[in-house]
Amino acid sequence: MCVVAGVFTLLTLGLQLSAQPAAPAGGEVDPAAEASASAPEPAPGNLKTVALLPLRVEGELPEHVRRAMEDDLGTALERGGEFRVVRSDETAARSPVARRCEVVQCFQEAARATQSQVLLLPQITVYGRDYEYKLTLIDGATGEALADSTGTCDTCGHEEARAGLVNEVAAITRKIAAEKTTPPALVVRTVPAGARVTFDGELLGVTPLEVVVDGGEHDIRVEKAGHIASRRRIAFVDGVTETLELELAPVPSVDDPRAKLLRGLGWAGVGLGAGALVGAGVLIGLEERPITLRCSGENVDYLGNCKYRYATVEGGVALAVTGVALVASGITMLVLAKKRRGRALEEVARLRPSLGAGGLTLRF
Repeated sequence: MCVVAGVFTLLTLGLQLSAQPAAPAGGEVDPAAEASASAPEPAPGNLKTVALLPLRVEGELPEHVRRAMEDDLGTALERGGEFRVVRSDETAARSPVARRCEVVQCFQEAARATQSQVLLLPQITVYGRDYEYKLTLIDGATGEALADSTGTCDTCGHEEARAGLVNEVAAITRKIAAEKTTPPALVVRTVPAGARVTFDGELLGVTPLEVVVDGGEHDIRVEKAGHIASRRRIAFVDGVTETLELELAPVPSVDDPRAKLLRGLGWAGVGLGAGALVGAGVLIGLEERPITLRCSGENVDYLGNCKYRYATVEGGVALAVTGVALVASGITMLVLAKKRRGRALEEVARLRPSLGAGGLTLRF
């Protein structure tokens, strides 16, 4: 019985030993495997999102080592479940410019593309077997550096360099956690003020306006009576305040000054021409009529006819011609004014709003 019990004990011990993970050759511990083994599942809830930018390398470093270091950084950030981590390959896929970001606008674009509150920029400089590390924490809202952590590894192998880089993450994660997460916000200012702002079709208020909004992509429309509306589609990220400063252009007038001038001259011409025609009719009607003021005494012949009569037909005809010309000119001007107004209406009708990266534009 003792022999059987001993054999059973040995078999059990052997099974337990065979279940343990094998250590890497040379006794070195894989930092990525160690971090993965100790990292719990991410906790639910509204976690802060950290986007890991691609590793910047100065000096000679094998590509497989660079990729392993990026994996180590992502695993180390995920340790503890405090953050949602966008790994470097996904960051580069969502925002290709992230590989070479140098200015704040680029970092802000990367934060929007990954919907992250902070970015982590890892850098390593290689001098033979000496390594210098630098991790820079960047605010996704402003694109400005919040903090950094630096370290060195002298006369190191690749595995030691990887482990040294992972050690720097511990210091920087404390600074990430210290950055307070705030919901996204929208600020809208317009010239003129008093424009209505709608958020996915629902009224938010009138400008100037500052309000907290939900994260994600949303349609923003700004409109004011008598002005061309502006429409934007914006991706809102926690901790980021989006500011819109808009100068609303007035709706183009459907009646330009030249049309008004032509219409005024046209009606004046028609009025004067009509008056001239009336006067011409009077003059023509007076032709050969006696001038009663001079029809007495010797100015009357034996038949009772007055010697002095009106000779106004020529003046009446001339006035009639002038009246007709004025009326014709006036009507012509009114037609031209109407055509100009019609063209203005057509131009307004051809206005087509176009939504692009720079916001709303108008095309004719």
